[in-house]
Amino acid sequence: MKTGGGSTVFSIQQYVSLIALSSVATILFGIKLLVIGTYGNATPYWDQWDSETQLYGAFLGHQLGWDNFFTAHNEHRILCPRLLALSLLYGNGIWNPLLQMVVNAALHVGFIGFYAWLLLKVVGERFVWPIAGFSLVLGAVPYGWENTLAGFQSCFYLFLPASVGAIWLVSRADPFSLRWWGGVGLACGAFFCAASGGLVLAAVAAVGVLQRWLGIRTSRRELASFMALGVLFVVSVVCTPRIERHNTLQATTLLQFLDSFDGYSAWPIKATILGSLLRNAPAVFFSIWILRTKPAVNDRRWFLFTLAVWSVGQSMTMAHSRAVGFVPSRYMDMLAVDVLANFACLLCLAQAECPRTRWAMAAATAWVGIVLGSLGVSAHKRCPGELEHRRATALAQEVNTKNYVYTGDVSHLTDKPHLHVPYPWPEKLAAILDRPVVRAILPRNIGAPMAGTIAGRAPGDAGILAGHGPEVPAPLAPAWGTFDVAEMPQNTTFAVMFPEAHRGYCVEIPIAGKHDAPGISIEIEQNGMRRPLHAVGHGTDGWRIAIAKVRGSPFTVHVVDTNPDAWVAVGSPVAVGRWDDRVDRLLSRWYVFVVIGAVVAVAGATLASLALAEPGSYSPSV
Repeated sequence: MKTGGGSTVFSIQQYVSLIALSSVATILFGIKLLVIGTYGNATPYWDQWDSETQLYGAFLGHQLGWDNFFTAHNEHRILCPRLLALSLLYGNGIWNPLLQMVVNAALHVGFIGFYAWLLLKVVGERFVWPIAGFSLVLGAVPYGWENTLAGFQSCFYLFLPASVGAIWLVSRADPFSLRWWGGVGLACGAFFCAASGGLVLAAVAAVGVLQRWLGIRTSRRELASFMALGVLFVVSVVCTPRIERHNTLQATTLLQFLDSFDGYSAWPIKATILGSLLRNAPAVFFSIWILRTKPAVNDRRWFLFTLAVWSVGQSMTMAHSRAVGFVPSRYMDMLAVDVLANFACLLCLAQAECPRTRWAMAAATAWVGIVLGSLGVSAHKRCPGELEHRRATALAQEVNTKNYVYTGDVSHLTDKPHLHVPYPWPEKLAAILDRPVVRAILPRNIGAPMAGTIAGRAPGDAGILAGHGPEVPAPLAPAWGTFDVAEMPQNTTFAVMFPEAHRGYCVEIPIAGKHDAPGISIEIEQNGMRRPLHAVGHGTDGWRIAIAKVRGSPFTVHVVDTNPDAWVAVGSPVAVGRWDDRVDRLLSRWYVFVVIGAVVAVAGATLASLALAEPGSYSPSV
């Protein structure tokens, strides 16, 4: 098995690690799809209504400039999230926050796999299954549901890989080398995801100065690189906007700051000094060990040490800027990075050159039990209620927003319970929804109905507006049918034209009545060609949905009704994006990813056991 200086041994270890981490990412992706499909909603939420609509409006109005990307959003300059959002709009044609959520989920689980792989490079390949198992348990709990269920939160899922990647590259790079510049570029990218991205530069510079003080780094070139990183950090601080109205969220006293810091640094353990010390005990002991042993600059353990320094800086920043008395869900994905880093520190200590005593192993086991147990208790207490509340309020937001889009009556947005409108200022939301450029890209669940006109009808009143039977409710948008005002069915033919170009790759058309009865047919005509239109989707209250591919071009719906005992009606179409149906299929088939991930994990475990069964074929790499 061992050939070429041990290349086979290395490949087996790498294959097992790749399989294990791939299985974790796949299972976590399925779990996230389940959460999104169960509790998510395509109605844009909160910051999306001002930040994203301004970007999309400039793009669709051919007025896109640099200021649209670099202008401040609160304390942040979210260049990278804006680029991602605009790319998804361009590709899909229609705004779809569910698509954004799915992409965010892929980014997040990809980061978890990438991060775990980097940690394996530090602790050794033999710890692949503990790292994979801990990552799976830590990532499976939906504590970060605010990020999972909001398309706008891509900033966190772009910020994390950029920050961790920058630390990995710069912490062991030669000053001003290509690797060094790559890490600095990632750090700048992290800043353009979230304001605290600049802390990467500060953490790496601080560790570099510490290494120089310890005598590990001695060259002037290295000192110059630390100074350059420090200057870039100062520039990031200067470029960070100050929001006066957010001053009330900041810590104003030392005691308030310390209380807030305990909450962030102790999570998921209870927010106390003891909880903070307990959660970070592995990182503390690991840091002491590193400072005593003084490994070489290119030792990968410095990456883990720098991560610990960066994590402290992140917790201090959050404790100062958002001292709200509790840890918001949207910050927990970042704090999970700290928890996994502490677990890696624990594994490093477990294989350190020190006496292995029973009490040390018991302490390590107790730490894992306390952290994961606290996570489980907290999630069980908070997540079910918070998720149900999010689903209920999102459905109310969808109904109220759709009613306004269809009727123009602002009463659908005003005087509503808290969070029953997806934006805190109803009048401003109404003004945003009234903009033609916004109406053209609204998600399908609240999409503006297309304007249609009767192109031809025979005889008499056939194809009248609202020509549907009394057993179905009148839709908010115009509908045309073969049921007359005297409640007697007509034998007729009519056509409804939709002459305006639109951004939909497909359209959803509501259909009511016996559309599949003999003598009744519905066809869609485009570019001189007709094809049948079938109601295949599930609608509500007697209205079903037909989907037709129209590629953004004008079209006409033809209705033929020669059945004297039946009627049929068609409603106003709504635009559907290129990838909308694929997103719906992904969300409904979340279990496929869980099953595939489980099968891959079994395959990895089998490969590892077979390799271990042959002496010398699978040895740990350190």
